[in-house]
Amino acid sequence: YRRTTEVNKPSDVFGFVHEDIMSIEDCIFRLDLQTPLTMAFENKPAAVHNGGTTMAYLDGHTEMHKWSQVQPNAAGCNVPTDNATDVAWMKERAREQ
Repeated sequence: YRRTTEVNKPSDVFGFVHEDIMSIEDCIFRLDLQTPLTMAFENKPAAVHNGGTTMAYLDGHTEMHKWSQVQPNAAGCNVPTDNATDVAWMKERAREQ
């Protein structure tokens, strides 16, 4: 999207996500929307805020989301696991339905 007016419900689509520290290298967060119920991240979201992360939506509001399952990464920080509940939640907010 280039403008929020192109989105029917900008309060339902995220624009920014707190990324895992092990994958911050290129300012891009990618999520495979084609593969159903698979967390096909090139970069994972963080889960450092009590097992959750902060998301910023296209309308300007922010939201804290607690992941249903987390595991430590190589640096010992938590990241969400590849589970159907969290994958569905993330994909629903990555684009308009």
